[in-house]
Amino acid sequence: KFKLSKAYFSLLISSSLYTSKPNDKKASFYLNQNIVSVFTKGDGASEIEDAFIYFKTQNCDVGILPCRTSGKSKNEIDSKAKTLGIKPVWIDKIIENDPAKQSTVNKSQAEDIKNANLL
Repeated sequence: KFKLSKAYFSLLISSSLYTSKPNDKKASFYLNQNIVSVFTKGDGASEIEDAFIYFKTQNCDVGILPCRTSGKSKNEIDSKAKTLGIKPVWIDKIIENDPAKQSTVNKSQAEDIKNANLL
């Protein structure tokens, strides 16, 4: 099982920074001796550019950017990734109307991400 130590949690919290919108955040942390960076605002060309700049400044091994998996955002990310020589891994978010079911789905999808051999 994937467990968070107190040191890991402290690092994540201390690294959290608000982006230009109060509900959007960015953070970087170590996982298995790799740097993982998360940027929560991923739709729109300027947000995608900001995310890639953040990933570069963090020198991360894995960047996580939630966004639409089709349309302009996907095309922008694919283009940027190709220029940088990286291959995005696309994972579709499953949405449930029932909060209890959504929590279960979220845990399952987190396991899928953990098991995706990104590191």
